[in-house]
Amino acid sequence: MRNKLREIRKEQQVAVKDLARKTGVTPSMIYQVERDEKAPSLKLAQNIARILEKSTDEVFLPNKSGRKK
Repeated sequence: MRNKLREIRKEQQVAVKDLARKTGVTPSMIYQVERDEKAPSLKLAQNIARILEKSTDEVFLPNKSGRKK
């Protein structure tokens, strides 16, 4: 089950280092969350979603349209 963080971040042209700075974590942490190597804390997930102007569901839950990727 992959999150959509990388896809949304790239669509909005937000650099990893900028997202990391705005959320108060390291760029390495952002990369690990994007690759599903680490689960973000609830606070981090909410901050990421807020910065990207999306809901946490849009960023971190699988596609609800029924389509498989």
